[in-house]
Amino acid sequence: MLKINKYILIKHDIDTLLNMFVMFAMIADTTFLFLLPVNSNDLNSIRLFMVLVGIGINVYMMIKLTYQKKIYRQYPFVTAYLIMMICIIVIICLYSMVTYDEAVIDVLIVAYPYLSLLFVPIYLLLFEDEGYEKIRDRFGKLGVAATIILLLCAAVRMFVGVKLLPGFTTFGSRNGHIRISYRPICFYSVFWIASLILNSKNKKRMLSIMYFALVTGGVLYFVSTRIITLALGAAIVLMILSHTEKGNIRVIARTALLAMIIYVISQGSISKIIESFSVDSSEAGSTLARYMAIAYFKTYTDANPLIGMGFVRPSRPDLRLIWSGPYGKAYFDDLGLLGGFFRMGILGLFVHLIPLLRMLYLLIKMIKNKWYDRTMFIGIVVFLLIGQISLNFLDFQRAFIASFYWAMLEYINLKIKKGEYKFESNNNSCTLE
Repeated sequence: MLKINKYILIKHDIDTLLNMFVMFAMIADTTFLFLLPVNSNDLNSIRLFMVLVGIGINVYMMIKLTYQKKIYRQYPFVTAYLIMMICIIVIICLYSMVTYDEAVIDVLIVAYPYLSLLFVPIYLLLFEDEGYEKIRDRFGKLGVAATIILLLCAAVRMFVGVKLLPGFTTFGSRNGHIRISYRPICFYSVFWIASLILNSKNKKRMLSIMYFALVTGGVLYFVSTRIITLALGAAIVLMILSHTEKGNIRVIARTALLAMIIYVISQGSISKIIESFSVDSSEAGSTLARYMAIAYFKTYTDANPLIGMGFVRPSRPDLRLIWSGPYGKAYFDDLGLLGGFFRMGILGLFVHLIPLLRMLYLLIKMIKNKWYDRTMFIGIVVFLLIGQISLNFLDFQRAFIASFYWAMLEYINLKIKKGEYKFESNNNSCTLE
């Protein structure tokens, strides 16, 4: 009896620590809700620390905690992928250290985004012990808080000229207003709120609609990134069209969608966005920079198709020249999935494409089974897929939240396979028992 109580106590303590650690990781990624003046180098150091702790947790789970080994057995696809991914990362790290005379810490910092996928089993463990809905909503609320703070800081900086919080940063301007960088969890909150609007029937729906309008308006006004505008717009459209529940909200949502489409077409917004990708447009600078980056990085994949350039951190002048090209304008993060290929070669395609295709496959299964949360995941997966044109889901900003998305899809898929859900008679959708 004492042994069983000790086991329960240890399990409870570990669950609490995991919850605290994961929440800390998410909050840290927003520079602690913009309260601390954390620069990019410091943020990368924090991210690397989180990954190293995550690796330690995985090792501890596999060796010591027998009650948690079921996670790796229940999700064989994730386990097989992580083993393959680690092997590829080790190969590219060794290649980069030999080729560019880099230190271990440098290649690990570059490898951070890929190692972030080791958080998938940690999330799965939390879903099992704490509840999927609880973790999902907790991150959604954190995203809401971060987004409201971010937009408030942007508005004060735009109209008053004052930096409200030390952790808030802007980068340049476009179309006469400042540009800000949305954190990935902010976009997650958009899809989470949209799902609440479409699926819930409580009195808070109007508040959710107001927040949704505020966030999407903020994205269009302050972010001013063409691919985000396209991806977010397509995701929202498909979420609304895929919603099958009959009722007033369906009519209102589709009417609002039709009005929005008519307005966008009448203003010529779609053609303006498409034309902006042309080298003859007013925004040709970024397009030309991407073409030049593709031409430059392609020389490395031509020379070494299997590994590509490898993991290069611009910690020395010679490495900076390699990392950003002869003109200093070449960036992997501007090239989306293609940038991942240039950095890691053919091996990198396995690392990038397998999670993407897996998430798409799991989404299709979810739609077929009429899972009640499917509208949220339609938005998430569509946003990720379209974003790969220039926003790699495994870059420094997005990798951590991407592991959360994948874990949610895997968890729901397992519940569907086991039949651990029930159908709701009112809308023929299923929820966890």
